[in-house]
Amino acid sequence: TIHEPVPLMYMAGGAVAASKTDSRGGRGGRGRGKGRGPPSSNSTSSPSPALLTANIKNARTLDSLFGTVTAHLGRFNHIHLSACWNTLGRLSAGADPPLFPRH
Repeated sequence: TIHEPVPLMYMAGGAVAASKTDSRGGRGGRGRGKGRGPPSSNSTSSPSPALLTANIKNARTLDSLFGTVTAHLGRFNHIHLSACWNTLGRLSAGADPPLFPRH
């Protein structure tokens, strides 16, 4: 079946269909998908794997690192574990008193 082209309007967000549905029966890219809106309430309790890795790497204190590990340990994979060990080493190097004294 050949569909007639749908006239487009140009708005700040880009081209959108002038009618409520586009030629495929969709809504012109607006509405139904996940989109780029604010995160849902579910994402605050369990961050994505990439965000969890970033939280581990960006920890500024041992307490914040251990808090992140405690809160999300059940979701850890090998990448999170590696990031955790590296961050632990970086943070412990500046700890006072030293966690690992030199002999």
